[in-house]
Amino acid sequence: MHSDFWATEIKEDESGKKIIKIKDLAYNLEAVAEVMGNEIFIRTALSKYTYRIYEVKGECWCEYVGAYRGFLEQKLLPIITPKENLLECEVLDSSILGGKQKTLREYAEDNLKLKKFREQNFGNNGFSKADHPRRRAATVHPVLTGEDVLRMRNISETVHLDDAILEYIVRLVEATRHNERIQVGSSMRGALALTRCARVWAASDNRGYVVPDDVKNLAVPVLAHRITLTAEATFAGNTPEQMIGQILEDVPAPTLGANA
Repeated sequence: MHSDFWATEIKEDESGKKIIKIKDLAYNLEAVAEVMGNEIFIRTALSKYTYRIYEVKGECWCEYVGAYRGFLEQKLLPIITPKENLLECEVLDSSILGGKQKTLREYAEDNLKLKKFREQNFGNNGFSKADHPRRRAATVHPVLTGEDVLRMRNISETVHLDDAILEYIVRLVEATRHNERIQVGSSMRGALALTRCARVWAASDNRGYVVPDDVKNLAVPVLAHRITLTAEATFAGNTPEQMIGQILEDVPAPTLGANA
């Protein structure tokens, strides 16, 4: 069972139980199968799904927890378990079926339709049959270098920030420190972060200057996690995001000329 991708190790203990470990050589993942007299227990490597294959009154059954996909479900289980018992079982939960109750056979047919649709519309990109899901990451290539990132950061630092907007940012931060529903307001680090983000936002919009809307768009994501509400405000259902939004409404934004 060895291959370029997998290595197999088999051990047997005193009771006669065999433990088969199948290891992914590249990603340090491991699937395990425990083989006993009349029972096999399998745990998959990536998804941690489990299978228990056992004998009842001369018939082979499978107890399975996980999604219906992969080699074991599609190839192995239909062979070693009675098809009329396995495929006619009802699927209790499935994202494909959307909560509808169908048999495993119907689910497999729907799953096959989905795979065919994917192959017809998206080709074989990222779906190599011989590939492990995590091995696909090896095909990802960088779109920027470290030098590119540093150059972009330098560009943002050249974006003009009018004194009126700087004052606006400071007043927003100060408002978080003088609000009866905010126990701990933002520090001046919040003002500094909002300033930097506004410059980057403007540069990404191909502008060499910051406008008040840049600050408004970024105030909630930049400042909300920097404040702590009072217990009363929290019990009343207020959130940090709502409080920053209210401060944006209360603190007037500056009005700048067309060429800020």
